[in-house]
Amino acid sequence: MRVLALLLCIFCAAASAEDIFIVKDGKASSVIVLPEKAGLTEEFAAEQLSYWVREITGTPLEIVRKPSPDRTGIHIGRAFAEGKFAGDLRFLEDSEGFAVRSDGKSLYLFGARPVGSVFAVYDLLEKNTDIIWPSLVEGMDRVFTPVKNLKAGKSDYREKPAFRERAWGINNGYYYNHPRTEYFCLRLKTNGANAPEAPRRRFGFSDDDYNCHNLWRYLPWEKYAAEHPEYYCLVDGKRVKPGYQANLCFSAPGGAEEFARNFMRDRIESGLRCGIAGIGVEDTNITCSCKTCMEPIRLPDGKLLAYKEDEKKFLSARYYLWLNRVAREVRKKYPDFRIATIAYMFATTPPPVAIEDNIVIVFCPIGKNMKQDFNGSTNRSVLETLREWNRLCSSFAVYEYYGCAADYPRPVSYVIRKDLQIMRKMKIFRIYSEWIHKNNAEYLSAMEFWVTCRLLWNPDLDVDALREEYLQKTFRGAAGEMKKFFDIVRDTWFADGASSYYYDNAVKSTAYYLLQDRKNERACRAALQNAVAKADHPVSKRFASKILEIFESYVKQAEKTMVKSETLTVPLIRDASLASMEGGAWANAAEVTDFFNLMAPKQKTGVPVSVRIAHDGKALFFKFHAEGVTFPLKNPASMFSREHWEIFLQTDASNPSVPYYHMAFDTDGRKYNAIAFGIKWSHPWKVSVRKNESSWDALVTVPTEGLNLRNASAKLHFLHHSFQNKVNGVWNGGQVHDPGSMTKIILGK
Repeated sequence: MRVLALLLCIFCAAASAEDIFIVKDGKASSVIVLPEKAGLTEEFAAEQLSYWVREITGTPLEIVRKPSPDRTGIHIGRAFAEGKFAGDLRFLEDSEGFAVRSDGKSLYLFGARPVGSVFAVYDLLEKNTDIIWPSLVEGMDRVFTPVKNLKAGKSDYREKPAFRERAWGINNGYYYNHPRTEYFCLRLKTNGANAPEAPRRRFGFSDDDYNCHNLWRYLPWEKYAAEHPEYYCLVDGKRVKPGYQANLCFSAPGGAEEFARNFMRDRIESGLRCGIAGIGVEDTNITCSCKTCMEPIRLPDGKLLAYKEDEKKFLSARYYLWLNRVAREVRKKYPDFRIATIAYMFATTPPPVAIEDNIVIVFCPIGKNMKQDFNGSTNRSVLETLREWNRLCSSFAVYEYYGCAADYPRPVSYVIRKDLQIMRKMKIFRIYSEWIHKNNAEYLSAMEFWVTCRLLWNPDLDVDALREEYLQKTFRGAAGEMKKFFDIVRDTWFADGASSYYYDNAVKSTAYYLLQDRKNERACRAALQNAVAKADHPVSKRFASKILEIFESYVKQAEKTMVKSETLTVPLIRDASLASMEGGAWANAAEVTDFFNLMAPKQKTGVPVSVRIAHDGKALFFKFHAEGVTFPLKNPASMFSREHWEIFLQTDASNPSVPYYHMAFDTDGRKYNAIAFGIKWSHPWKVSVRKNESSWDALVTVPTEGLNLRNASAKLHFLHHSFQNKVNGVWNGGQVHDPGSMTKIILGK
């Protein structure tokens, strides 16, 4: 009897909830009720509910402080849940989750934190109407069916996110932040964006500021360079202004302490609300080479760590020892304030020293292959670094790059889901990712962003089901055709073993994935054209039309790119003189001289270079020549800052474990070899170098055994870094580490 009574109560409550109308026959049958002392975020939630009800029904809701006897009360805020829904508040505590409850007469939207009320508003609308917020584009940021009756049929549930902070670095033409951007993020239940001001408490964002690349800001060159040049990096015998060209000197007496005083004045004592503020290395690997900075570091166990012993750990330790000094100064005056710093560039490697407990590490896996999750074979070193930070820190954050190349619709949500499931088991409290919403990304990758926001809340959701929901709600009658298009993009992307990084080029990706087999191009076009024809909602039709327009634009540009990168036949030369720089056989080799500036792909580098290529059936032979070099060179220690060449060779596009081989060498014959981004690779390739009066030559031999060459073809790319001219030249233009920029070669018979 007790069970029967309980089931009867539940049924009655559910039935009552179904009878709660928010708007009936075009008239408001409810009012929004706020507490007497409502906070800014609760007021924002109420305004949003009234606004969106008016959008959907044409009828706004009144916002009051006391319930109306003749209309349903929609109570917003924690104050109404205290006592009444205490179990929910305990469940939601220390999270940005929310609850939507009904007592049969009234609705209650609340969270343990104020922003939970905002999320409850949006979720109530999503579960009780067909509305979707599919894109950041003005005029295409909402799709719904207007109704005259809005009923709260689903109004008895609670949710909380897997990750406490789900933040974005969004570039949509403005620098990361704009009110429209922040509204959009909140609708998708994310809760942060980068900003030095961090004042948007009304939106529900945290007050914390994770800004980075800002060492220059707190020791300004203009103020200190004359009296304290020792504060700055010594590069090639000169002190250098901090920024893209250098960091600070991390051993200068008094430098860290002066930095801390300026930091506290600017970020804590200025009146801006903030509990965490960022201090981050500059966007460069150039560090100080002064005598003190290069001295061995004594570790906690008493051992000395020398630069030559382990360059990565040494440079990381040098930075974190300096940051520890800053953190200790801050803690003396503000013991509860924390510093966020990016584990990036030379600071990526977890250091062999303890880190002060008021420092928050923000790990940046910038070298991660986006086609594979952290467990993928190409991401082993990235995963190990992630695990090391997890062992070293009591809690930390992750700074990702999932949306940096979103102007091509990469199906990264499938990878993100697995990444999030891995990271959920770690001490990670904050997931932050860059994501562009401009240059066509706001259309092509809008679905990926929407799905990813859902996964940040719950990584166990099914990606295919989420894609289906997005397509049905956004494109309505055109959903089936849009699914065909996005499925082709997904399947071709994952079918190819080439890696994918934050800088992938959209046009080259179109050529690489969709135009090599023109059947894919035709199928994509047909699907998009049919989608435009079948779209039965004005926003859906505009959206589909825009994607078709972008696709055609990419195809047109990609066809030109493919003509530039015509197949190169590498001649078969069975002549032993290939093993000599002056061998006569080199006269019959293929030669490439079309090198363009990496940063300006249509601009010649101005540095005369050439590469001759041949093979003898057993090995590839390369003869490199570069002018404009005066020896001896004052080369930096790092291989990739020195005068050098790089070779990128893809031999089997279907093998995800080996996206491509990467080889590099400098003027001293020092070698570097890896698979993709830093995966160890052992291969008996050889290099010999000759230095001339104002140029240098190199002869490289790469045995083909073990390279898994298929059908006597491969893809090839070169980069030349001119140390003296500070320019990177790439063959045919395009990006490095990008198979879409590589040129197809055929080994002649």
